[in-house]
Amino acid sequence: MPPLPLKLLHVAAAVVFLGNITTGFFWVRHATRRRDPARLAEAMDGVLRADARFTVPAAALVLLSGLGLAHLHGLPPARVPWLAGGLGLFALSGLLFLPVVLLQRRLRALAGAGADWPACRRLLRSWTVLGAASTGAAWAALALMVLRPG
Repeated sequence: MPPLPLKLLHVAAAVVFLGNITTGFFWVRHATRRRDPARLAEAMDGVLRADARFTVPAAALVLLSGLGLAHLHGLPPARVPWLAGGLGLFALSGLLFLPVVLLQRRLRALAGAGADWPACRRLLRSWTVLGAASTGAAWAALALMVLRPG
């Protein structure tokens, strides 16, 4: 694939990926305002569906198109600090995302079964911390890719 269409694919995938992981927080926060487990279950179901349909495919496209661009431009990732750092942060985001998905599934099941709000809140705290770390690592990877420091 020529460099410009590949770059467009890479940027579009990054927009979808970052947009989806960021708006997930909004939807869950919106659902938790009334402390209603049924709303939380519905929000988690939506987040899980969006992750499967948008986040995961977009993350794969970001990685593959980014590696393709690095190859086309002769940039060995291990020898280019900003590229290595960006890939490392992207990998960290993915590693942190795995327990986030497990927590989302547990929250959907717990809230869907009509659990009391304190039980849901405990899991939500872990989901929020891990999710924020995963999302922050992804945004930091974007910053390295765009700013290409030293």
